[in-house]
Amino acid sequence: MTYIYDVLLNFTELRVLEFFEWKETDKIENIKKIPIFRISSEQLYDLMNYDITMNNDFLETIKDETSTYKNKLKLEYSSLFTDLNRVVGIQFTKKGNIISRSSLLIDEEEDIIIECHTDEEVKLHYDRKEKIESNRFYTREEQTKRKYILEELEKIYTNNEKDKLNYLYKEIYPNKKMSFQNKYQTLKREIENNYSSKYNILYEILKLSCTKK
Repeated sequence: MTYIYDVLLNFTELRVLEFFEWKETDKIENIKKIPIFRISSEQLYDLMNYDITMNNDFLETIKDETSTYKNKLKLEYSSLFTDLNRVVGIQFTKKGNIISRSSLLIDEEEDIIIECHTDEEVKLHYDRKEKIESNRFYTREEQTKRKYILEELEKIYTNNEKDKLNYLYKEIYPNKKMSFQNKYQTLKREIENNYSSKYNILYEILKLSCTKK
């Protein structure tokens, strides 16, 4: 088994946060030692994009093999995986379910790929379940704005603030006429399922209105 030493990981639930999205307030782990496995691009894609349950034999292989510099803490079921294009860190539960994923700093990732170039590819055995919802792939900023807009829309609808909803709706759909309820449902549905930069104007308006209160 190949090990990687002295690397930073930022384990977050479900979605891989790219290194440029990391924040100082994140619980970034300074890893002392962690095993790494070279796998196919198809399997790496599964690990990054699906809810899976890993084979128990593999879990026993990596159990307690990862340690940190902080109080010699061990991350019980953790490992790095690479297809020689990128590297991803993953934490599993005792039952083999993925609980968190991590990207790496770009320079560390490049060094690890070079180091693993001669490793033999292994085949993992796991049960692939549901694909991760697409909204988990928004950037942190997009997730924050999307969540805020949806919460404010819910308040506006609950408080029956028709003028406010009309104003927001016209910013996105200036020529469409709908009932109060349909406007709310349309905005909510689109922001939940198809959030894009065009909705940022709603975020700015809502933040401004809250500031004025």
